[in-house]
Amino acid sequence: WTVPFSLTSHFPQKSRSRIFAIGCTNRCVSGQNVPPWCGFNISEKRKSMINILFCGNDGVFDGILTCALSILKRSPGVGPVTFYVFTMDLSHLKETYRPISEEKMAFFNGVIRQYHPQNQARCIDVTELYLRQFSGCPNEGAYCSPYTLIRLFADQVEGMPEKLLYLDADILFQRDIRLLYHVDVTGYEYAAARDHYGKYLIHPNYINAGVLLFNLKEMRRTENLEKARQWIRRKKLVF
Repeated sequence: WTVPFSLTSHFPQKSRSRIFAIGCTNRCVSGQNVPPWCGFNISEKRKSMINILFCGNDGVFDGILTCALSILKRSPGVGPVTFYVFTMDLSHLKETYRPISEEKMAFFNGVIRQYHPQNQARCIDVTELYLRQFSGCPNEGAYCSPYTLIRLFADQVEGMPEKLLYLDADILFQRDIRLLYHVDVTGYEYAAARDHYGKYLIHPNYINAGVLLFNLKEMRRTENLEKARQWIRRKKLVF
């Protein structure tokens, strides 16, 4: 399914978001012919940096690597790409909640540099941030694991780029990532696609949080992510 861009004040705090879909299914990001409202030409963006964020533990590494390969294989000439990986050690909660190992990150870097010598993967341990802000919070037992919460630290990790595409580890790309990444989010905190079922069952602007195009500069200005962290600490949410 595809829909044109629309603008929405999605949260009660009146944050600004941009709703998009570029041939987007539940767990696949694809593309048709580039629509005029994308506002860019792929050839003009061929050499610009792309920044991706994954979050997870050692158990989802295969998914992260597979997603990264789908991006690189479906986006000829793209690069350099930086893959940021937030991970943490919560083995005190569950034995399998182990951080992604240095050995696996070295393998990740070896694979992605076959596509562009300047591609890189950076592993960032956010255990301390999590324990300080979310340990024992009402949402620590989320069915999709506590690792779903750590994307909310993107504005607090030093050195993160202003524009950042967050992806769940079970995403696969069918077309060029630049169709999505180079959407203009100037003046907006993030861009997202309406969730296929949630937009009917929960709210018309309920989004699929597995694909989020962050404008961290704007998010820091409006403190949107800090507001989200406060909600996580205060109120049990349905996810």
